[in-house]
Amino acid sequence: MKVYLAFFWFVCIGSQTVYFNTASAQDAIYFSNGDQLLNARITNLTGDKVTFSVEGNPKEHSFSRSRILMAFTKTGHFLLMSELATDLEQAKQQLRTFLEAPLRNDSKDYLIKAIPITVIPGEITYDSDELVNYKAVSGNSASINKDELLAILYKDGRHSIIALASDVAPILAEIRPTVFNGGKPVTSTTPAPPFSVTNVTTAQADLTATTPSKPVVVEPVAAQPTDLTPSKPVVTPPPHAMFARPRLTLTEEEKEGYRQKSLARVEDFVAYINIITDKNISNDDKDRAIAQATKLFMAGATVEVTSVSRPGSRTLSIGQYLTRLKLLPYKSTRIEWVQTKFVKDLSQEADGNYYGTIAGQQTFIGYDSNGKPVYSDSTAKNVRVKLESYQKVIDGQELDKWRVLLGNVSVETEQN
Repeated sequence: MKVYLAFFWFVCIGSQTVYFNTASAQDAIYFSNGDQLLNARITNLTGDKVTFSVEGNPKEHSFSRSRILMAFTKTGHFLLMSELATDLEQAKQQLRTFLEAPLRNDSKDYLIKAIPITVIPGEITYDSDELVNYKAVSGNSASINKDELLAILYKDGRHSIIALASDVAPILAEIRPTVFNGGKPVTSTTPAPPFSVTNVTTAQADLTATTPSKPVVVEPVAAQPTDLTPSKPVVTPPPHAMFARPRLTLTEEEKEGYRQKSLARVEDFVAYINIITDKNISNDDKDRAIAQATKLFMAGATVEVTSVSRPGSRTLSIGQYLTRLKLLPYKSTRIEWVQTKFVKDLSQEADGNYYGTIAGQQTFIGYDSNGKPVYSDSTAKNVRVKLESYQKVIDGQELDKWRVLLGNVSVETEQN
């Protein structure tokens, strides 16, 4: 489950429940399905497994590499599983170097802005749930709303992932050279592998020689004028031909990765529903969960709902549906999805985007104040999925990316 709310998280491992907050620098592991586990530290790698331990729990746990998205150390370093070398010994060396890397010595906080992707170095002077005030390296005071940020890397080793971790992770990998260069963009097009011995040594050396710079927005470098003196007449293509982009396609391996991301988005949605319907959670946190859940969907997406007291079905907007869930009269609820799978595979349509359909069986149980079930239903749901292509500028290069969005939700319900 993936939630970004101001209360303690818990993750069950075996029979132990681990509670955590982010008040101090901690090791952390982020999972591909959106789960986050603090005080967790990767200890070893095998061919297809990642072994990690949790502080206070002597037992070690092993997950497949595909289930781990990235890890942070309490010294503020991060490593994506996708960055590991295919050679096992090289990957283990990367892991050792990552785990042993010292705290950054540049005494800067780094704010990672979303649009455009920007690394802002400075010193944070005030940090709340909504706002960050900071002193820029120029000495000027500035402020930014957290809604505009993807993440914050603090000088004391703490970190804050503000957007969806699966969206933030690849961006962190791309801006790492800029962070280790004191906030200045790095022009090299052939960076060393992340956390190779030479890479960490060079990065630390660069920091000691770096002078503070103003926040830099990475933008494409304007092309230099070219002397066009053709011997033959030049035929100028029509505008649509000049600016047409090649049609992007996905390999089967890439499609499989996005299938898993799509299924994870459905899990995220279910996680938010459980928060929104929990009477023990404040209305402010529920409203934040509604806002975050809405961002998982395409604009204009709807939910088809049914009721035992009314024949037929109705269609609500995502916002209406989630707000009604918030107002349900039950003291607590339990909502689960099982048998979640693609029933219509991702396929490319005329607009160049990919579309598919996920089906799952949702169970909903509402409890009274005594913990007794007073309502339950089992719902077969279909969720439309869209892979939408977009372009992002990183270090002056325009890169093609894909985002996963959920669409209309249709239901067929059998009430008990």
